[in-house]
Amino acid sequence: MGQLFLPITAVMQTIIAKVLWLGATRCVSLPVHMLVPNEDVRAACVRNRCNHYGCNYMCPPHIGSFDEIARKLGDFNAGVLFQQEHLVDKANDTDYVNRTQQASYDLVIAVEQYLKSLGIARVWGMPGGHCIVCTPCNAEKKNPCAYPNRARNSLEAIGIRVLTLNKALGLDCEFHDDKVVWTASVLWSDARDFSTSSMSPSGNR
Repeated sequence: MGQLFLPITAVMQTIIAKVLWLGATRCVSLPVHMLVPNEDVRAACVRNRCNHYGCNYMCPPHIGSFDEIARKLGDFNAGVLFQQEHLVDKANDTDYVNRTQQASYDLVIAVEQYLKSLGIARVWGMPGGHCIVCTPCNAEKKNPCAYPNRARNSLEAIGIRVLTLNKALGLDCEFHDDKVVWTASVLWSDARDFSTSSMSPSGNR
């Protein structure tokens, strides 16, 4: 699949600029219809190489069936896909890699808060990697989620082929030895038309 280049409205340009200002390395508009859960991704989760399957409320199977995910995706009409990269010796500095994941998580929360400041009440942020709010997750002991308002799932958790999506939208789609690249997204639902410049750019910090 080649890269998909989309017309960007003034509103979306303002949102993308804000995401970059908040700390993203790259950011593009994300058409929600491109988020199609894939059975192969879910099968990889079931194989559980990451050791989070069934042990994290923001991972399968707790995250829901594909039908449930598709219905939830249908509630959103706009989004951004963004990356944050950090130079790091991945083989020998796992502590720093973990800190970069936290930075990606914090960036998603910041983007959500920015969108809410624009009057957009319904947002869905998806950081890279598994949910890291609690370690270990209460799912391991079958206790309720301790922080349901802070817990976030990733794109992979809902079955999205992230590398394929990155390639289609012109983002980094490679694995690197000398840097880590976290891919995240935030979707939103708003009655205003994001195909035109109908919302006044605002909220610059």
